[in-house]
Amino acid sequence: MLRLRASGGRGSAPNPAGAPPRTPPGEMISPGPPHQESALPTLNRSGIPKLEVAGLTKVYRDGAVVAVDDISFTVESGETLALLGPSGCGKSTTLNMIVGLEQPSSGDIRIDGRSVIDVPAGRRDVGLVFQDYAVFAAMSVRDNLAFGLKVRKTDKAVVRSEVHKIAELLGLTECLDIKAGRLSGSEQQRVAIGRTLVTRPALLLLDEPLSNLEASARPAVRQELRRLQQELHLSIIYVTHDQTEALSLADRVAIMNHGKIIQAEETLRIMQFPGHVQVAQFLGSPPMNILRGRLADAEGGVKFTHAAFTVLFPACTLPALVRERGANKQYALGFRAEDLTLVPPEQGLWQGEILGVEIRGGDAVVNLSSHGSPLQCVVEHKLKAAPCAGLPPTRNAGGCNPSGLKTGTTLTAVRSADGLPAALENPSASGDFSLSKGTPVGLTLAPETVVLFDGDSNLRLESAFVPVPQ
Repeated sequence: MLRLRASGGRGSAPNPAGAPPRTPPGEMISPGPPHQESALPTLNRSGIPKLEVAGLTKVYRDGAVVAVDDISFTVESGETLALLGPSGCGKSTTLNMIVGLEQPSSGDIRIDGRSVIDVPAGRRDVGLVFQDYAVFAAMSVRDNLAFGLKVRKTDKAVVRSEVHKIAELLGLTECLDIKAGRLSGSEQQRVAIGRTLVTRPALLLLDEPLSNLEASARPAVRQELRRLQQELHLSIIYVTHDQTEALSLADRVAIMNHGKIIQAEETLRIMQFPGHVQVAQFLGSPPMNILRGRLADAEGGVKFTHAAFTVLFPACTLPALVRERGANKQYALGFRAEDLTLVPPEQGLWQGEILGVEIRGGDAVVNLSSHGSPLQCVVEHKLKAAPCAGLPPTRNAGGCNPSGLKTGTTLTAVRSADGLPAALENPSASGDFSLSKGTPVGLTLAPETVVLFDGDSNLRLESAFVPVPQ
């Protein structure tokens, strides 16, 4: 039987006098498998995936609501897979079915090759950590870490040994005798993770584990999780809506939306080669730019015809796949904001208009409109102290101009009297031009940076523009 700790939350009932504390989220109340001597998970060398999910579906209200829609994926031994998607896309429901909190409507879940559909949650050998780490605030860190082993009636000497090992791994040895409620949020999260790891589950499930942490603590906890995964060779499913967490922690990322897995790919590859327009527009900060239109070979390159303008990409030809499909097919051109370059209007492959500039630390996002199509470009800059032109004397002393913005040319940001970025100026040999709001600019893009998508299915095509040797 699985119990979830409710104490400390709203509406929770106090424990009866003398009763043991309720179980925190994810702790399984069952005898479980006999506790082994090694503190490290056993490597699966049989070639069978640690976890295999096949055709998993979950519907509610007699099929009126489809929370998870026929998804399939695997997690190899020692691999971290991130389920990434917006709220309500089915990530947590998938996790709940794997751990046994919810019964699938159809499909199968296999751990080490064995179906666990009919296995109770407490006997699946799966550890689960929720975003609400819910440690026992009135108990010491030592007792929190030991709780799962004590429930399983593990030998006391083994409990002491295992708690000490996990405390060392997580840097909690100096906190063992401190009440958990006195720890910081990141320390309490480590206790929650350690409380699960000490039982050595075959599979570790993490459901938004960093959401409740302050932003400054998240990078350190991300590094800690990655280190633990590598040292212990853990098999992990990491659920999050934060792409920074997914991309920094996972070996592979599965993008979910509306209950379906749109793409599952190695972390670096999914960023560079999104398999679907939805993936392209979800990943990245800012996400990939998308323009829709038709393609045709032209003299000197490839002609892209948008509803409102035409672009000639030089020194390239269409891939054979596009030629075979004919001239009347619609395509979506994808390109990262970092690959788009701003130049004077007469030097661009096509033109756009500046809508505004967002300074964000070491770079800036230039928001553009090209014949009604929104685009974004990322440029680098360096902040240097300088008087802000046009500001009252009381504002000048604290003024700071972001300067040295780099894109196709060297750009300088100038702030207006309200302190917001008002313009970008380009002091170039070919002539100055201002990039203030409403100013026209030229846009250039290297053909090899373009990703092609089918205009109807929105799926990525394996071939992009083919360069022509000069």
